[in-house]
Amino acid sequence: MRCLAAVVALALLSGGCAARARAREYRTRLAEADMLAAAGCYRCLKDAFATYETLLAADFQREQLLPRAYDTALLLAAREKELGLPATPWIERATHLPIGALKGEDARLLIDVADGLPWNRDRFGPESAQQFGEQTREASERAREWYAALSSLSPTSRVAAYMRVALACEYRSHILDAKNFDPTSVLSAHPDDALLLYRVGACGRDYQQQLERTFDQEPRFVEANYFLGLYELGSQHSDVVWRAIEPLRNAHEGIPESPALAVQLAAVYLATSQFELALQSYEHTLTLMPEHRDALLGKAMVQSYLKRHAEAIATATELVDLGTFHIGEAYYWRAWNKYHQQQLDAARVDIEDAKKRWYHTDVFTLDGIIAYDRKELEEARQSLDVALRLDARNCEAAWFLGLTYVGLERWPDGGDTFVRARSCAEGAERELKSTLTRIERAEMAPNIKARQIAAQQKSIEESQQTQGTAAYNAAWCYVKVPDLARAKPQLDRALQDPDMKPSAEELLAFLNKQH
Repeated sequence: MRCLAAVVALALLSGGCAARARAREYRTRLAEADMLAAAGCYRCLKDAFATYETLLAADFQREQLLPRAYDTALLLAAREKELGLPATPWIERATHLPIGALKGEDARLLIDVADGLPWNRDRFGPESAQQFGEQTREASERAREWYAALSSLSPTSRVAAYMRVALACEYRSHILDAKNFDPTSVLSAHPDDALLLYRVGACGRDYQQQLERTFDQEPRFVEANYFLGLYELGSQHSDVVWRAIEPLRNAHEGIPESPALAVQLAAVYLATSQFELALQSYEHTLTLMPEHRDALLGKAMVQSYLKRHAEAIATATELVDLGTFHIGEAYYWRAWNKYHQQQLDAARVDIEDAKKRWYHTDVFTLDGIIAYDRKELEEARQSLDVALRLDARNCEAAWFLGLTYVGLERWPDGGDTFVRARSCAEGAERELKSTLTRIERAEMAPNIKARQIAAQQKSIEESQQTQGTAAYNAAWCYVKVPDLARAKPQLDRALQDPDMKPSAEELLAFLNKQH
């Protein structure tokens, strides 16, 4: 019996030691989770909630843990909406936590506010307005009520302060009391809190300083890069597009599961003619959301520029089949690629569908070019004339309209239109040189800068060649009138172009023989 008693005592002693060890481990993990929650970055909050959830499952300090898990879930819901992530699962988790007895009516208020915040439009593309229009209208109607209720909560509550700033910034036009609200006022109670610095900074470019301060307090706040990139795009800097690349890339690399971040980065790559990188980002977006309309359209455009015509046609067809959004653009790019495959009849069918849905200068330009190639000169003239009315700086439309007038043997109109095409190309050259100067002065990776400079220089050379050719064509048309007084200055310009000089000299010799 004494032996048995000794064994029981030993077992109890061992069990007590194990329990104390677990308690020490749990306290350590809880302290780590609290530090992550205090840091406030997206990854920090997710890791903190995972630990809270584990400790709740172990029934460790339940009453103390529930409010922390609840606050973290709400912050994650709001953050995911800002970053174009699902968000709803976090609303559901917060709702199912038995927090009511601890926080009372405030618990329901904060859930309603988090649920009512709008999603980042780039998550869904153009269909977001249709998909969430009713929810947004209902939320905007209740926003004033929520704002008043949040204003009455303790200023020391980080979550309440976060939601108040988010609500005021997203629904300011619907909340009379919020129109004069200064988001930075919440920082008086939380002066160096990265979480609130970030949320204030995300309110708009006027608060970019607070967003930059976020990194000083917490370098792990990679999502702040997304808004910094957007602010660069909206700034007055001459090299805005290139300046936006680095912060948007950092945000995407930090949170690759966000379609909003991926599609925004892709759009900037497209704008800077980095087509392979743009294609990668658009395809990444589509792995996350296969029916993302903006990503499908961007992918079709990039494939077109890369001369992957069959792939671009397939992507545009997918967009057409989805229906509702970007249909006119999809038909345009499908027609553009079929034209470049010399499928003129099929291209004509698609461009007719594009004209019904997208009243744009590019559509009528392509329609005119297809008609010109099909020898339908009057139809070409009408479409190209519309294209130029929509955009007087459409140099391609002016060029093909000049060719069309030549085909119609309308020599004065042909001469005038080629003069217009020359003038358009001269204006384009000035813009290209201005852009080249901005690129040379811009801060960007050397390899990117080299590619951008090479692309601009090539475009400048092409513009100069167009000027010389257009001048020659104008002179030739005026000679056919004949209107030698108008032909002479155009011929002088053509003589300055190395490629056109032989033809211009030949035309000049012809004129000298005639007179």
